[in-house]
Amino acid sequence: MATGCARCERLVALFRRVSEMGRADLRFEPPAEVLDKARDIFAIRPREVERPFRRLVPRLVFDSFREPLPVGMRSAQSVSRHVLYRADQYYVDLRLDATPGTRRVSVAGQVVRRGADKTLPGTVSVLLLDQRTVLADAPVNAFGEFNLDYDNQARLRLRVLLNSGKAGLDLPLARLAR
Repeated sequence: MATGCARCERLVALFRRVSEMGRADLRFEPPAEVLDKARDIFAIRPREVERPFRRLVPRLVFDSFREPLPVGMRSAQSVSRHVLYRADQYYVDLRLDATPGTRRVSVAGQVVRRGADKTLPGTVSVLLLDQRTVLADAPVNAFGEFNLDYDNQARLRLRVLLNSGKAGLDLPLARLAR
């Protein structure tokens, strides 16, 4: 810029316009109906899923609802729950946040492996199931983390498929999100 480079000046001008458009977009919130239609367009269509090859039995290790609330907060109605499950050499850590007055629940989770080699073998998939129908598929990053939003229903389960589907475990969501 100090040398008067025309190409650099055009590039800086372009970035300024992009920045201004980004700031202008922050003032607008799309209507709820538009967001609902977009979710419908990109929703995963229900499909059947087979049971995992080797079924792991999860054991509840920690549940925040079993811990007493701090003094002064005991009458507050909690809408967040933290649970930790262990199955074989794997841990599944879940935080469920319910939206007050609705059935909407947001889950932030992580799948980790116990031991010296903490890397997850193969591919990890996280599915939201109603009976054997897949309602949603949550992408899992390299750290085993995933996020999922759903409307709570009676028979919902979270299926975690490990090692490219060779093993898996099911976690009951309906009871956790009550």
